[in-house]
Amino acid sequence: SSELLKRDPMTLVKNRAAYENYKLELNGKMKDGELTNIAFVMFDVNDLKLMNDNYGHVAGDDYIRKFAEILRQVFDDNGSICRISGDEFIVLLYDISRDKLDEFKDNLDKAISINNRVASVGYAYGEKIAVMELIKQAEQEMYDDKNKARNKLGEALIADYQNRIGDIEAQEKEE
Repeated sequence: SSELLKRDPMTLVKNRAAYENYKLELNGKMKDGELTNIAFVMFDVNDLKLMNDNYGHVAGDDYIRKFAEILRQVFDDNGSICRISGDEFIVLLYDISRDKLDEFKDNLDKAISINNRVASVGYAYGEKIAVMELIKQAEQEMYDDKNKARNKLGEALIADYQNRIGDIEAQEKEE
């Protein structure tokens, strides 16, 4: 079905093609005045290359799936979650108040902190602003966040993964 063509097969969130369609649709709705308040939350998964280089691509894929699950838990059925490249995701939120976005920010900050700063995040909120302008704002904020987080993450990530591998190996020995 055409719905399957708009899903990322690994994470089961929407894919880049769905995202491109949403952008066009949202831009039209903003121009027509059908939509006024929108927000974009952009993510770059931290240390994916480190994970792939140290533990292989199966571990990297697991890391990406785990992050997609975090997004599903935080955003539930609000907006659309899209994987737009290997390690980048965006959430599109429509008809959202700034208070509701702040609530998402708080929940997301907690979820990302609990998971060893798994991703860098950028937010953009606008009323009657061009969609591409908001996306650029979110992307710039995400890269600023990534630069602040750079090089602080690898050790915690590797320790977490080694603990999980140790648990799996211990289980296998018991069996």
